[in-house]
Amino acid sequence: MVADLAEILRAASAESALQETSLRRELDLVGCYLRIQQRRFGDRLRVSQLVAPELLDAAVPALVLQSIVENAVIHGIAPLARCGTVEIRAYRRDGQLVLQVEDDGIGIQGEGSAGMGLANARRRMYELYGDRQSFNVMGAAGHGVSAIVSVPFRILPGSAQGEVISREHTDTDSGRRSASAAEPVVAPGS
Repeated sequence: MVADLAEILRAASAESALQETSLRRELDLVGCYLRIQQRRFGDRLRVSQLVAPELLDAAVPALVLQSIVENAVIHGIAPLARCGTVEIRAYRRDGQLVLQVEDDGIGIQGEGSAGMGLANARRRMYELYGDRQSFNVMGAAGHGVSAIVSVPFRILPGSAQGEVISREHTDTDSGRRSASAAEPVVAPGS
């Protein structure tokens, strides 16, 4: 859990200057966040992910998908007394990459005003893509929420050949996991 948290913090500080990253990297960070939350919620949190492999090198706004998933867990699933599901989908439609995060949580409560995280994500997306993007959050009270992000589809330059992947290792001397033991590895094909 500490290694996952360290990876998220490292990405938040190192990638804060990045405008875009690959969908693969964004899903890695979402995975770190969800592993932490699954330890917290146990069987109360289920996750489903449907992403075609050919989309993994597509350019996405950095940390936007992670923010949307975090919003679904905190505002949709956490208040539930029962088990809840977060579904993550990515697909191509009409030259756009579409990212969809859907939960079966409590739905939009009150006036449904966007919080700071979603407002910041919307602002960043508009700065990056102007009118070529969309970000919609919709739902009905008691039936969950669906957030759909659409950005121009393009492969991130150099993502398949030079993207650095951080792998966690076990410190064999102490028998503990060590976040500092992570070594950058260049993805295959470089």
